[in-house]
Amino acid sequence: MRIGYGVASAALFLSLLVTAAAPGKAESAGTLLQIQPAFAPLAYSGKVYLFNSAGRLEVVPLEGKAASAVSDLPAAPILPPVSTPGGPCFMDGQGRLWNAASAPPSLISSPGPGAVALVPTDGRPAVVYPDRLILPDGRSVALPLRTKGAVQLSDGGYWIYGDHGAARLDAKGAALWTWTSETLRPTTACLAGNSIYSGTQNGIFAALRAKNGKTRWRYPAGGPIEDVVPVEPRRVLFSCSDHYLRCLWTRRGQLAWQVRVPGRVISPLVLCQGGKAFLAAASGARRLSMYSFAGGKMLWTWEAPSGEILLPPVVSDGKAAVVVLTSQNHPLLFRLPLPAPDQSSSGKKAGAGAATGAEAEP
Repeated sequence: MRIGYGVASAALFLSLLVTAAAPGKAESAGTLLQIQPAFAPLAYSGKVYLFNSAGRLEVVPLEGKAASAVSDLPAAPILPPVSTPGGPCFMDGQGRLWNAASAPPSLISSPGPGAVALVPTDGRPAVVYPDRLILPDGRSVALPLRTKGAVQLSDGGYWIYGDHGAARLDAKGAALWTWTSETLRPTTACLAGNSIYSGTQNGIFAALRAKNGKTRWRYPAGGPIEDVVPVEPRRVLFSCSDHYLRCLWTRRGQLAWQVRVPGRVISPLVLCQGGKAFLAAASGARRLSMYSFAGGKMLWTWEAPSGEILLPPVVSDGKAAVVVLTSQNHPLLFRLPLPAPDQSSSGKKAGAGAATGAEAEP
């Protein structure tokens, strides 16, 4: 979708300050942004960081009515920026890695151009190239297959994937095993218990033994798998391009519940309420909803006054920050207080957006 944005006059600015309606009432009006964000917002130290593709950064306080600050970056990001304990980081076209928490941004390293992904870790981001991985400590390790993406697993290791397979690496980048396939085209994955759960572009969701990569079970979904989230040792959640969120029992890969959303789910899914719930939004839609992992019940929902949600939200300090493009093609940032676990509704049990499936393991 092509999005145009010009400088608004003071009158237009005032006319665009809209307040969200309950449920999910925003504590302040939507903030008219001065840039058009191209990447998912990041939160750090009580602020929301928004990057565009032209090399500009806008920082908005998560609380209060202080004005946002807009600045020029040393260069434009070429990959989605990521959050780290030291602040938001981005990489430019020359292969330089920057930390945007300082003003001006500070240079972290210069691993070189050609990277395909940044992977957030407990320290500096890992940098993924088609043939190698730059670890947070700066060491470079060769990859066992041509790579187009990667995620860090819960044990500190990595899952790398490409068009013809995937591999599990340990925390030092050594390959433990590979999963090759000419047809499945693996995507993102997660580690939970003794298994790795991976999606594929061909709509197969697979459980692999963490020790050796052997297949435990496969579940046929309705389209490419776009995000995977471990719920607990017994259940795993994934989003699919067929507009469904599905939760499976991990023992045999049977459906626990599924929810249809009004559009393609904007990845990634965002955890909240201490990992007991998650937020999901659909492309082309105005609604942001919170679902419980236990049964897929809708606990809370918020609808933008107009336009559509552009990017996945970011959650920090009990609030969700979400970017909405109005019907006049102007970007607004809404900061939404999220309900505490004991304040969430009991959930929808029927009608649009209700979960279907068995809540008890068969």
